[in-house]
Amino acid sequence: MLARMFRAATLSATLALAAATLSATPAAESDTTRAQLAKQVGQMTISPLRGTTPDDAIIDRIQAGEIGGVILFGENIETHPQVRALVRRLQSAAKRGGNPGLLVMTDQEGGDVRRFQTVPPSMSAQAMGQRPTAAIRIQGRGAGRGLDRDGVNVDLAPVADVPTRSDSFLGTRAFARDAAAVARDACAFAGGLHDGHVAATLKHFPGLGRASGNTDLRPVTIAATAATLAPDLRPYRACAARPATLVMVSSAVYDPLTGGRPAVTSPATYALLRSTLRFSGPAISDSLGGAAVAHVPDLAARAAAAGLDLELWGSEPAAHAGYRALLAAARAGRVPAARIAQAAARIHALKLQLHLIR
Repeated sequence: MLARMFRAATLSATLALAAATLSATPAAESDTTRAQLAKQVGQMTISPLRGTTPDDAIIDRIQAGEIGGVILFGENIETHPQVRALVRRLQSAAKRGGNPGLLVMTDQEGGDVRRFQTVPPSMSAQAMGQRPTAAIRIQGRGAGRGLDRDGVNVDLAPVADVPTRSDSFLGTRAFARDAAAVARDACAFAGGLHDGHVAATLKHFPGLGRASGNTDLRPVTIAATAATLAPDLRPYRACAARPATLVMVSSAVYDPLTGGRPAVTSPATYALLRSTLRFSGPAISDSLGGAAVAHVPDLAARAAAAGLDLELWGSEPAAHAGYRALLAAARAGRVPAARIAQAAARIHALKLQLHLIR
């Protein structure tokens, strides 16, 4: 179980660690051992699991430091005691290897997107959006407390997208169609998660409210400049500066902003997130097993080089292959060691906030 409060002053720790790693000279980078680099790449790797008990292969990989976090889906969840036993075994493997504790994630948005059926919120974001802000925060707090009891420390919620299409694929997953209302409601839900000692994740940056379809199912292109997207960024401006907050990056193409590339592999996306919005926490991908990025060669390396910190894969084999591909790219210099260290520093700061590093 997690400790019952987040640590303070981690933003300064993030900045200090990132500054130190980014100021490293090529000579200093050459002194980074292969083992250290492998551990840093492992911290960037998020893997799903098969079934309700972990197999020996994933336990071995966690112990070896090749996985920094896991994501739980419905197939991994039967009962609360079973999930707690599962998480304890995973965290024990990380500890045995001398690694930081794992980020344990799930999608607990509410409504149709809810992995834990007996944990709030049962209502959708759209339904929550019809209620007062205080009530939305209570729903987030209930989600946080329920997830925390089972060892889950990151909720991949709330959705911060602002639908502009009448046929938006988001359906009831969006709080409202007005950017100010989405910002207010998303911040309230995220605040409730934090009350319950769970990190929140704003998604899907820079916004899927203009999308014609689901990037998990097909490639999506959104015709948008940075100026066009400015209203869609309001929830991120309002909520992203809070401690223990992640931002999930979309796999859609935003032309001309991302130059024909999926946002997750475009440096322009991260410039917007870091320079314009001043977000200093970890950026996590949407599923890198989604159809929108299936055609991208060298995906792990391209996303990391562009600015991604946490790579969320669609299967255990994909996570293993992604880890190996990113490590090979880093060792070959195709992803700078300073970029890997920067990602590791952001993850380290988050894990300090969640008491996963002692």
